[in-house]
Amino acid sequence: MKANDSVTDVRIFCEGKSDYSHLDAALKSFHARGQFRELRLDLQRHVDRGGDKLLEHCRTLALTPAPLPTVFVFDSDVAEIVKKADGEGGPKGWGNGVFSLVIPVPPFRTPGERLCIELLYPDDDLRRVDPAGRRIYLRSEFEDGKHKSEPVYCPDFAKNTLVVSQALDWGSRENRALTKVDFARHILLAQGAFSGITFEGFRGVFEYLMSARERWLTGNL
Repeated sequence: MKANDSVTDVRIFCEGKSDYSHLDAALKSFHARGQFRELRLDLQRHVDRGGDKLLEHCRTLALTPAPLPTVFVFDSDVAEIVKKADGEGGPKGWGNGVFSLVIPVPPFRTPGERLCIELLYPDDDLRRVDPAGRRIYLRSEFEDGKHKSEPVYCPDFAKNTLVVSQALDWGSRENRALTKVDFARHILLAQGAFSGITFEGFRGVFEYLMSARERWLTGNL
């Protein structure tokens, strides 16, 4: 076996704590199909810092040699972060084995669309409902806080987040929105309505991670 064919741990830092679960579930799905088998993720689940602080952490770790190829994964929803973290078609090298990547746009999304990791799933998968009747709601489903087709509204619409945390029923005021953490847990467990989820939207992320791994193995840091 060639050195580049051996399994390599890649240390991963993400913006949100639920992001790690999505990457974990997606890679397990690819592994089950015999893909990206050389890649293993060392998920730094204790880190949950948001874009600005994560970028600062990336700069700091790049000052000294990393023990493993180390990749910081960023959403594409903040232009200033994208400008600094994007490698323009691949991982950006910061030196000493540290890389950053902005999640690439999957084929079913619009080029240039702002993305968070949940948007790597097709809309049909995002609309899957848990046993409590909750699902992920996107900000794009609302207009001035009112849902375009369902009897719910978003009281924190002004926050401009891609996934909203509240979708309140007009009558009961019950929140029908599934939290990011609960959505990630359902994805990882793959039970009930959340079995058979499509992970093809993550393919570009893992291709970037494989590129960072290759650069580490060949000394192109």
